[in-house]
Amino acid sequence: MHLPSGMALFVATVIWIVVFFIEMSVFAVRWNRPYCTTGWALYERQVDGAGSLASLSLQELARRSSTRRTQMRFHRFGPDLIVFRRTPTIGAFRPATMMRGVIRWDPDRQSVVVVGLLNWFILAANIVAVPLMFRDILWFGPLLVVAFLYGIWTEGWYFKRVIAALREQMSALPAPAHHEPQLAQP
Repeated sequence: MHLPSGMALFVATVIWIVVFFIEMSVFAVRWNRPYCTTGWALYERQVDGAGSLASLSLQELARRSSTRRTQMRFHRFGPDLIVFRRTPTIGAFRPATMMRGVIRWDPDRQSVVVVGLLNWFILAANIVAVPLMFRDILWFGPLLVVAFLYGIWTEGWYFKRVIAALREQMSALPAPAHHEPQLAQP
């Protein structure tokens, strides 16, 4: 079945709006562990420091990483897992964000890792937009790429604020106790 360009754009837009509505009104408003911790990772940074995630203050992280127009919200799912999202406010308008974040202890690296996960509605928008790029709407592809790159650049700025607040808080923590192995006495 071959839809005309206008109809294909309409169908793609409706699909995207449904995915956007479900994600933003059901999943993103609650601290849902599967939603908050799984997704397509676009951003990953290692943060070296002493201490553990269990001793970090979420209120302090939020205070240090929020801006006048964007509140950062953190939630702890366990001693080695913190998730976060940002809530931008422009007057009464609250635009959606492209990513959500995970701060977790990585036992393989023996360090804390901050991961930025792409929100599902962005992935859905790209999936439904790909067929449109190969139709009569030639301007759509470059516009989508530029918007995506700008969004990633903007989100990266906020993730850097979270990382700076995380490093500052971790540097103030006491170093973990290191015990030398004891040799058995005969």
